[in-house]
Amino acid sequence: MIIFIPAALLFFLLSEQCLNKYGDSNVQMISSTYAIGYVKTKITLSNEKGILEYLRDIYLYHSFRLTGRAKLIEANIGVGSLGTIMGLNVNILALLLLIKSEMGIAILEPISWALFYILYIYTLFAVFTLLIRRLHDSLYSAFWILLLVVPFANVFILYRLFIKGSWDVNSIKEI
Repeated sequence: MIIFIPAALLFFLLSEQCLNKYGDSNVQMISSTYAIGYVKTKITLSNEKGILEYLRDIYLYHSFRLTGRAKLIEANIGVGSLGTIMGLNVNILALLLLIKSEMGIAILEPISWALFYILYIYTLFAVFTLLIRRLHDSLYSAFWILLLVVPFANVFILYRLFIKGSWDVNSIKEI
């Protein structure tokens, strides 16, 4: 618990966006064609996609995709739904084992365990690739995910994954 207190304090740090000497307080870097900066950090569903569409994208369409970017809201929905999906996985296993014990079908036990581990590994892999795409959105390499196992360095990575806003590289700025 003490390790995550610095991560919570990072959320309240003041932004240095007001110190931008190029005029636009929302922009970090300006070139002749692009203005690149952080979009506002809000955990809202401000676009037309709903939660089910995000879950479909995370667990079906983009589950094996290591390239691309993921928004902050996608990372929060993906990791937030991880516990629910794992709970459903355990309940399906328990139900299949109960049916096996009541009906005496011996082949149902290895099938149940195989299905459990396949769904378990698939769900963890989908969230892992989501976190890699989220790091890409923060302009970090996928190798930064390895710092999640390093004490005190994982606070920085968790901050980049779940608190810091996305980079807006699509806004065109005329100078």
